[in-house]
Amino acid sequence: KSIASSTASCDPPLFRTRTNSPLPTVLGTRGGANVIDSPSSSSARSRSSFDEAESAEKQEKKEHRMINFIFSDVDGTLVHYPDVEEEYDGKDLLRLPPSSTGMRGVISSRTLALVTKIREHHDIKFVLVSGMRTTTMMKRLPYLPRADAYCSEAGGRIFYPVDLVSRDSYGGPIIYPQRYHGALDSDILPFGLEEDMEWRAMMEAPEAAGKDGYTEDGFKSENGSLVECNGALWKFACALESRGFVIDRKGYASCFRVNRKQQDRAKISNKVFDSLVNTNPPAGLARSVNLGCVDFYPEASGKRNCCMYIANKFTSTFGLQTRASENELLSEAAVCLCDDDNDLQMALACSHAYVPGITSASMERVSKENPRQFTVTEEEGRGISGTAATEKALDLILDALVSTLGTDSSKRE
Repeated sequence: KSIASSTASCDPPLFRTRTNSPLPTVLGTRGGANVIDSPSSSSARSRSSFDEAESAEKQEKKEHRMINFIFSDVDGTLVHYPDVEEEYDGKDLLRLPPSSTGMRGVISSRTLALVTKIREHHDIKFVLVSGMRTTTMMKRLPYLPRADAYCSEAGGRIFYPVDLVSRDSYGGPIIYPQRYHGALDSDILPFGLEEDMEWRAMMEAPEAAGKDGYTEDGFKSENGSLVECNGALWKFACALESRGFVIDRKGYASCFRVNRKQQDRAKISNKVFDSLVNTNPPAGLARSVNLGCVDFYPEASGKRNCCMYIANKFTSTFGLQTRASENELLSEAAVCLCDDDNDLQMALACSHAYVPGITSASMERVSKENPRQFTVTEEEGRGISGTAATEKALDLILDALVSTLGTDSSKRE
């Protein structure tokens, strides 16, 4: 994945301005970010020295706060797609099975080992949050890092690992992790998966996705096209199909994708496709761009909302100890790894974002506008890209954990 490979870009609104609020005035720039003035800020400017000192103090505290959650995208972040096979010759890699679109990625053994070491720190939760369809995620799990939760479909579905040793009766899927260089036997023990049914019930609501996508025969179709759709999401999918769009819904329950490359040019021109990218979906739905495609999903879903839900779940239900308040779990106790447009809201909500590679124009723009929020670890001039950039990001996170805790509290030597 690269910026050049993205065939479409989309900048979803990251915040809304209240219509009854006075608009701020841009005074200038400082450190790559806009300096904002509001109509009531004249007295504040007279205290600029104090404010700047206070801001520096807050930033210092932010950089040394406790990390409890690490949320990570998968494609383009942990898993990379070399243009040519020779790019990774001689490296210790695992090659993933092809996706439904034929893409085949690689992940390094060191990436897997670093995530394992990070998770051995007390009260650290590592969560995979991906836009991939659930069927693809299930096939890839043996090759991905062990995590405390797995999220697919842009955060629409959440699964937790099941310890097969402690669970007397279990009838669900079993994941058999692949061995990687340096793995201990305990690192590759089989595990089960169970879905978060509370989150699923929210997605199954009629104003969200509805229930049709959660069973193999849930969709009613004729000649491959959807008919009699239930749920706001799939009703919108039906409407798009009636306009000539080709909808990718295979393996999805709470999300669907519209891929520019799959469209019939006689029906959907580039101009028509671009209008879909830049038009807000119906009420109750949201969209983002991923791998140059447009993903649609319930507005209650999305990576940011999914991360907030999981952070609250781990603290309130599973008893994770954290210093952050309920409303500040992401901004005070979470970092993320990301690369694309559909990661932006998650990245801006977390305390900090690490970017192994930029794969969309919107990510490039926002990361430049917010240099304190983003650390881009890719340095092609120094040969740091792909899996090496991922490893560098994980090294930085591990260093931050060690610095915050005062010592390396992981169990592994």
